[in-house]
Amino acid sequence: MSIKFDRVSKNYGKRWALNEVSFTCPTGTITGLLGQNGAGKSTALRCVLGLSHPTQGVATIADKHFTELRQPQVMVGAVLDASAHHPGRSARNTIRLIASLLQVSASRVDDVLNLVGLGGVGGRQFRALSLGMKQRLALAIALLTNPQYLILDEPLNGLDIEGVSWFRELLVTFAREGGTVLVSSHMLAELEGYADRVVTIHQGQVLDDKNLSELPGLRELVIRSSDNEGLITALTAAGLSLQAVPGTQQLCVSAEAELVSQLAFSAGILLLEISPRRSRLLETYYLDLVAKNSHHEGKNSIL
Repeated sequence: MSIKFDRVSKNYGKRWALNEVSFTCPTGTITGLLGQNGAGKSTALRCVLGLSHPTQGVATIADKHFTELRQPQVMVGAVLDASAHHPGRSARNTIRLIASLLQVSASRVDDVLNLVGLGGVGGRQFRALSLGMKQRLALAIALLTNPQYLILDEPLNGLDIEGVSWFRELLVTFAREGGTVLVSSHMLAELEGYADRVVTIHQGQVLDDKNLSELPGLRELVIRSSDNEGLITALTAAGLSLQAVPGTQQLCVSAEAELVSQLAFSAGILLLEISPRRSRLLETYYLDLVAKNSHHEGKNSIL
């Protein structure tokens, strides 16, 4: 039940937007699609959604082309353009119209409005919504049918800090419950917080396809306790390695938060702080990858 690209190529005249793109988004995971503007991310999403036909290769959902799915609009929720709605129609009526077309119960309309935090502005015209609200509305429509798949193009545009946090929890819960997510995003630091794997596209080609767990330090936590020495002893005994954060009372450890909390509790130590370590690891990985590819292309052009 995965999303799969198998040597997908797409050209527009003499320009190749995609060149033999292959990767898989496993069921129950969140796959991030990285790339510069014009790298081919949106073209890839359009191909898998049946909005653009590959010149070569196949893009499938559950081993079928989008148009071959029994109920594609029900199985798959998508956000490609959050602004593509009638400006004079209210947020609630925008969803009602789509619910009617998809034969979804009218009661579901307010459910998804509340889910995305727009319950209080459902009567507001689309033109009066902020960019972040329009993005939330697009996500509400994508979730309307309780889909098994979410395909999202830059879904964080316009979301504030609270909105980004809400979105992160939404995707993680969706995947944990068996859903499959493919999301393109340029907000690499946020992608670190929820993606399971990243696929990097550059000039229409896949440069790398990697589980985030393979990037060292990505799952690091910053912790502080009532007894740091005792905590170091407890975590070290469990086989974990810790480092002190210079100039602070904090410690850094590569481990899951639940494991650290359990070990501290068992040792009778109160955790005063436990949070993901702020880093630019994914950004560094991406920039290094593109730079190496550009250097390789430069050497080839000289030869």
